[in-house]
Parts: sequence; structure tokens; C-alpha cells
Amino acid sequence: MTRVTILSFFVLAIYALEPHPLSAFYLCQPEERTGGGISPPSIKYRITPSSEQLGVPFTYSSDGKLLAVPARQSIKLYDSNTGKSAGELFADDRWKKDWLGNVYFSSDSRTLAARTIGSNRIRIWDLTTFKQKAIITDSVDNNFSSPRGKMIATIRKTKFVPFFMKDEKMIDIWDMVTGQLKKSFELPGSPHPLSMEFSPDGKTFIVSSVTGRIFVYETDSWTLLERLKKQSEDASPVIGFIFSPDSQYVALVGISSIVAIHDMETFERVAWLKGHKKRIEQVEFSPDGELIATTSGDGTAKIWNEKTGQLKTTLNEQTGAVRFVSFSQDGRWLATSGTKREKVELLDTQTLKVKVTFDSSREAYAVFSPDGQSLAISNKDGSITVWDISTVK
Repeated sequence: MTRVTILSFFVLAIYALEPHPLSAFYLCQPEERTGGGISPPSIKYRITPSSEQLGVPFTYSSDGKLLAVPARQSIKLYDSNTGKSAGELFADDRWKKDWLGNVYFSSDSRTLAARTIGSNRIRIWDLTTFKQKAIITDSVDNNFSSPRGKMIATIRKTKFVPFFMKDEKMIDIWDMVTGQLKKSFELPGSPHPLSMEFSPDGKTFIVSSVTGRIFVYETDSWTLLERLKKQSEDASPVIGFIFSPDSQYVALVGISSIVAIHDMETFERVAWLKGHKKRIEQVEFSPDGELIATTSGDGTAKIWNEKTGQLKTTLNEQTGAVRFVSFSQDGRWLATSGTKREKVELLDTQTLKVKVTFDSSREAYAVFSPDGQSLAISNKDGSITVWDISTVK
């Protein structure tokens, strides 16, 4: 699954839910369809929030066995099948009071990395010992990337520079498993990096700069393959890259309502996704490479044909922005949520019709399990409900 949320340079946005004094109210509403009703999903379990739990953004491990939830100064781990506690990760250094945010698992699920909120640090734990084994301390906030949990890319925060002078030009590449620095480099001409991303296969690294130039590197030798320049139809700087699961295409997202799709073999633009009225919030490719989902501040989610860029349908027209879309890894389902309605909708990707509506919270966060059988959703009180969606037909 390939997903990036775009919010004013916050390429990996962090949300914090405050505990609600009331218990969560759940409403599962199967949508009617021709030919009879559908089997509603059932609740597998609920993770009750503690006073320390931020709740989101939670995530499943690569093997699907664990669910990791940020809890301010620790990461709580749960058995994804039962919801029972599977352990807790703590910081063991002088910055141990940092609040922890976004969480990332290595591809073998033996290593976990977490970003701190507002302090530019990244911690790495060994999940076989539950011990912290590395900390990256000099990265610039909001620049972190990991292709299937193998490498971490950061933009270095240069020391001994006055606060009014930005000198954040150096890109550092780290081994996620060991926490060791692998390579450091500046972009040609020394422009300031703005956004960066690895391709899902880990073979390509792409970086945008404040000058509008885009640089593409091959990661075995770190050879510069191409320099791109955004076309004039969208002159805004690129603040996010989203790759297709097969690494063949990349979506370029700026501070605008347009998305550019480029072929990574020819580096040519193959499509413009034009139709939203306000800036793009999120872009996601379906796992089968057939669809692209976009959300926008205009209050809509749009589904596009990946190959042609043609609009297939518009979803969720409502007051306020649609912030979130997510495909299940088997490609069968699409989940959406927005800022005003406290709901998550589950759509069939074949018919693009809503099958189930879940009551949740504003800015609801939802994550599919790797096998596509479960959907974890944040609630009003900061809790997380994990639904069994295997019965939905």
C-alpha cells in the first residue's frame, strides 16, 4: 500500500486525539444494495485509551501480527488478532520525555522506528529485545522516508547556524535496522531539499527542491538518473511524492488542486489529474495498479483510472475536506473519512459503492490489516475499534 498525506509540507502528518469524557458510540450501517442485504461486520476487539495514549497514527506490523499505538512517551504494542497487550517500548536516553508520533516497522517486523513530535529525533527499537538500539538526533522535522522498512532518509539540521538562516541542505541515508549512517550528500547546485521519497522497491530515490527542480537517484550507487522540472500547469513546489505499488509511476503533489503522474522509466509526464477545486490533501494508488484515489479541501474524494488519468467517480461530497483514503492491500476495499462528519465509509472498489458506514471521530484515522480482513478505526474517546470485515460481501 502506498500512501502519503499532504498537509502544508507535513508529508507525514501527526494527529493527536484527546480523550473524550463519554464512551464511544458505535454505529455500523450496512448500505442497501440490489439483490438483498449484506452481512454486517463485527467488532473483533476495542483498545481502550489510557491517559497517555495519543491513539493515532497507529499501524500494523509488516507481518500483520502487531498493532502499534503511540502513547506519548512510549509505543504500545497489541496482538492484532486478540487486542491483548504484546509489550511496550520506552526511550532510554536523556530525551526520554519526548512525545512519540508516527511509527514504522521494518520489512521483517523485527525493527520499529518512531518519530518524535516537534523535536526532530527518530528512535529505533529491536523488537526481539524491546530495547532501543539507535537514535537519530539531527534530522529536520517532517522529512522521513522508509521503503518497506529498509532505509531512512532525513534532511540534516545544520548546527551552529543562526535561527534566521536556513542551511538545511544535507540529505542523510540511514540503515533502519542498525541505525547507522550509510550516505550523506547535497543536491546538485546545493538547493534546499523540500520533499523526498523512496520507491516501494527501494531502487529509486526522488527529491524535490525549493527551486522547483526534482532529482531522481538510483540507490545502489546513488547515481543521479534524471532532473525534472514541473510543468507550467502547476507551478507550485512539489511537497509530496506517491509511488504506485510496482514503482512504475509516481504522483507529484504540490500546493494546488492538480496531480501530475510521471512514468519512472521514461521520466515523462503521462497524465494530469485535474478536477478538484481546492488543494490536494492525499493521493493513493490501489494495490492492483488500476485506480488512484485523491482527496481535497473541496470536500470530495475522486477515483481515477491510473493508466489514462480519466475520472471514474467523485465521492463524499460534504462540508469540509475529505482528508483520508486508504485501499486494503488485497485491493477489494477503499476507506474514506473527512473533517466534518464523524464517519468512515467502506467502499467496494469494483462498484465504487458504499457498503458500510462506521461512526468514528472527526479526522478519523483508519488502517486495514495486511490481509485485508480487519479495519482499525479511531473513535471519539481516543479508543481504537478493530472490525472484522471478512463477512462483508
